[in-house]
Amino acid sequence: MRGQELSTVVIPAGHAVTTYPLTSEPSVALSSGGLLIAQFGYVGDDYDAVDDVFARVQIETTRWQSDPPCVLVADGVGSLSRLFAPNEPETRAFHGGILWTVSQNGLDAILADAIERDRLLNRFLAFSRFPQWLFLESCSAIVESSLQQWRARGIKVFLTEPSGPFLLEVRRPDHRWLSAFRGMVLERASLASAETSAAQLLRAPRLRRLLLDATARDTGIELYDELARRKHMLPFLCTTSGQAGMMRWPQRSGPFLPVFADLEWAERAIRDLTPDLSQTAIAWLAPRELLGWAHRDRFGLALAAFPDANSVRYWTIETPAIATLIERILS
Repeated sequence: MRGQELSTVVIPAGHAVTTYPLTSEPSVALSSGGLLIAQFGYVGDDYDAVDDVFARVQIETTRWQSDPPCVLVADGVGSLSRLFAPNEPETRAFHGGILWTVSQNGLDAILADAIERDRLLNRFLAFSRFPQWLFLESCSAIVESSLQQWRARGIKVFLTEPSGPFLLEVRRPDHRWLSAFRGMVLERASLASAETSAAQLLRAPRLRRLLLDATARDTGIELYDELARRKHMLPFLCTTSGQAGMMRWPQRSGPFLPVFADLEWAERAIRDLTPDLSQTAIAWLAPRELLGWAHRDRFGLALAAFPDANSVRYWTIETPAIATLIERILS
């Protein structure tokens, strides 16, 4: 059932309905029906957020050791109204259960790295005594290539519907909760959408935090550590003909190229700074290539940070610091 149909359903007396949408931020919570919902959100480069979700799931499932909740999952439910029918639908009982979710292509950066991918997948084995399901908002070719590995770990993977919740739960008059999943089981190659580069992040929560911290505290030690080892590409603005969008600062020598943590911040800069959107494009380079270009052509880098909806701060890296960073990368 499509998301817009939910608001048209009449809930019978004695019933209650709870719906659960995907979130873009990490969270862990128990559903009304007893399922543990672990949402990674959009991970991007924020591997610490993944660690935090697994740690919180470990805490919750440890409480289940002696008495996990009995969860009733309705199979193949096509409409919410079927959950109200007295003799329908058929259900399966599980002792506990974990629903993992991922917003957009939020795991692509991890799955594209063989070492990080195997580390991530093996962490689900710690919870193999419970049934596990994974809900994806989209399926890139990178995700699709890992489907067999998810299934080998006993995890059924779903592609959620474009709008609306991924989980419906109904409390019936007998006070039992029925849980129903919304989405399509991913098994075939034809279900994958076109792949985008896993190195080009829609959001980079970790790098955003480091930039905001550097510009707020006027120290770039952790930021430089990150840039020296970072593999994810960085976006910058250019014209549609390929000319880089340089800027100049008062009392600073040479031009600076504004660089952004991720695609969302680059697109915000286009809206805020560019008068002619039709002549503006976004280009991407890995930090190593970007620093090499800046060093060779003698320009600085200005890493933008947006602390709120109305302001922007820049962390500038001038040519001597660029040379030092290149030495660190090559060492």
